[in-house]
Amino acid sequence: NHPLETLIKDKKFREDLYYRINSFQLFIPPLRDRREDISFLIDHFIMKISRQIGKRVLSINEEALKIIGQYDWPGNIRELENVINASVHLADNEVIGVNDLPDYLITHINDPYIEKSLKDIIEETEKQIIERTLKKCLNDKNQAAKLLKIGSSTLYEKIKKYNIH
Repeated sequence: NHPLETLIKDKKFREDLYYRINSFQLFIPPLRDRREDISFLIDHFIMKISRQIGKRVLSINEEALKIIGQYDWPGNIRELENVINASVHLADNEVIGVNDLPDYLITHINDPYIEKSLKDIIEETEKQIIERTLKKCLNDKNQAAKLLKIGSSTLYEKIKKYNIH
């Protein structure tokens, strides 16, 4: 997994051999950059693996497909094939569902903090706490401010900031 050009410069790869194997170069973008191919690949892998193991699995449901579509696939097509292989083996019926997917996929997608900044996470949490406290205090803002151990004016500013009704 090293660029051959660099290895040639460093005298770690034979230049003549490089020209024998480098008749043409083919660039295949990573799977995360061509998500439109995922459903076609899934169908192919389901048919291939089902045939190999003699199990009747025909498709994947929409919810499982959505989870697969949101994943970044650092292992590219090989990782996708491994996921479908495991899912076909785990499937209880003819359609792969969310429960048939490997746990790491589901955990990754269900993480609410993926791709959120710390500031966004803190503000979202603060808003939720203020809303819960106001509900608990039957919308009595002075009592809520006391429970939150902040001044009433600070609470009013945050209510306005987060558009809490």
